[in-house]
Amino acid sequence: MTGISAREAKSFYDWFGARQDAQGWYEDRAIAALLARAELDRARHVVEFGCGTGRVAELLLREHLPADARYLGIDVSSTMIGLARERLASFGPRVTLIEGDGAGAPLPIADGAADRFLATYALELLRPDDLARVLEAARRALAPGGLLCSVNLTHGAGGIERAVSWTWGRIVALAPARLGGCRPIDLAAALPDDAWAPVHREVLSAYGVSSEILVARRRGDTAD
Repeated sequence: MTGISAREAKSFYDWFGARQDAQGWYEDRAIAALLARAELDRARHVVEFGCGTGRVAELLLREHLPADARYLGIDVSSTMIGLARERLASFGPRVTLIEGDGAGAPLPIADGAADRFLATYALELLRPDDLARVLEAARRALAPGGLLCSVNLTHGAGGIERAVSWTWGRIVALAPARLGGCRPIDLAAALPDDAWAPVHREVLSAYGVSSEILVARRRGDTAD
């Protein structure tokens, strides 16, 4: 079995809390690469799945988004939502934070109301059926032409990176909740061709940990 349930994710991240911010040693370079490709200067409504402590959201709102852009953050953990609410309080009504179920439930926005759907180190937690539901929720939330912007753990290509991703995957396979369900995935391969048109994909590694940076455009109701 791969991934963990929403209930398991909530339990782990309620416990993990602010320690999540210490993972920047392998996350920061990949997140910066994603944000550079996400065309955020033209975004007006961003949805972030798995907003965590609000660390990425603060960066978006301070440095990347237009001053009138709105942000909706969703997380399965009430602890994370509380930390994000404190961190983002200064942005006032531009920010909405909700505790979701983590499995692609309908989002509290109209279909097609968002132009960016962001996920940083969140989609690789999910079981395959939950991942499919979240991708469908993202498709519904985005207007045609909107961007899915994700960074996630992936399989390494070099010797050290392959060893790290293999070891990580084995730990998660034996005890999925031990690492919060995070395991290396190939998100690009999981995207339905009729729903998404890949725009950019690259793999970056930091200290042996490999991350997949993926930007894909939502197709319209007919094939692009």
